[in-house]
Amino acid sequence: MIFRILCLLLLLIVSLTACKSRKNLSSASNHGQIIYPEGFWNLVYVSGPSKSMDALYPVQKPELNLRFKDSLISGNNGCNTYRGRFSYQGHRIDFFQPLLSTKMACKGGGEALFMETLKKINQWSVRNDSLIFQMGSLEMMIFVRL
Repeated sequence: MIFRILCLLLLLIVSLTACKSRKNLSSASNHGQIIYPEGFWNLVYVSGPSKSMDALYPVQKPELNLRFKDSLISGNNGCNTYRGRFSYQGHRIDFFQPLLSTKMACKGGGEALFMETLKKINQWSVRNDSLIFQMGSLEMMIFVRL
């Protein structure tokens, strides 16, 4: 009987620990503190073109790495690598221009669209584990975790 109670107690503790270990990324405040979307993200949507993501980015989809602690951004725009700095306050963000980039010839036209759209971004939010870059209230780019 005691063995069963101990086993059930252990199972309960393990279950609760497992539930708490999975963090749901949210831009909502956690006791007044914003949880910033650090790390690597993959582009799944960009506003504007009627072309598909595969047509815009035939080689690879753009990626970015945000490091809020250092105010650094880096990644691949679908063809070339880029890096630079940004400023932020709360959910406002501004990418300092120009971002440094390699200059290989690219197919699809998505590289220029990515870089031009990034210039317009002034806010960010997180919804359903997706990072959303906005120009005002307009969603311009959506990323998912790599």
